[in-house]
Amino acid sequence: MHFDLQKAIDKIPNNTSFKSVIDYIIEKFHISARKVLPELEEELDDLVKYYWNKYPELFQIKELFKQFEILFISHINREESILFPQILALEKYLKSWEKIPVQEFLEVEINMKKQNIEHEEFEIYWANFLGLLLNSKMESEWVEEFFDLIFKLEEFRIVWIEHSKIESFHLDILVMNAKWSLI
Repeated sequence: MHFDLQKAIDKIPNNTSFKSVIDYIIEKFHISARKVLPELEEELDDLVKYYWNKYPELFQIKELFKQFEILFISHINREESILFPQILALEKYLKSWEKIPVQEFLEVEINMKKQNIEHEEFEIYWANFLGLLLNSKMESEWVEEFFDLIFKLEEFRIVWIEHSKIESFHLDILVMNAKWSLI
């Protein structure tokens, strides 16, 4: 499996409104993540339950995944409750041809940078998590449930990368366009 950045970017036309991009992100990614992450955690719980005595590293893997899940859900909650409403406020200014207050714009820009940094941190977190999982003895012993879980985790990772790239690309462009109204 691989991720195609251009395909992800092309899913949303460049002239799309802030609201349309945000709605797409929430519907396509956030709702899905809230459903998929607990399912993945449940599968990991099952692996721990059945194989903990043979693979004690599963406890550490499970803990790392749980930390990721909490951070990720917190991240998308902040996007929906703080960043996205701020971005939608910018759109209202642009539609009414009003000048955007500098302070409001700076808050959006700062929050977007924080979100982009979190996206990068998630990539590092995920790499550490997968590294532990793939270095587990389960891989060398061909535990079927292990490979099913790896496949599902990789599917989630690809969707999540698409989410972060779409957010970064489209929202950054929209906010940069809004910056011109400050001049």
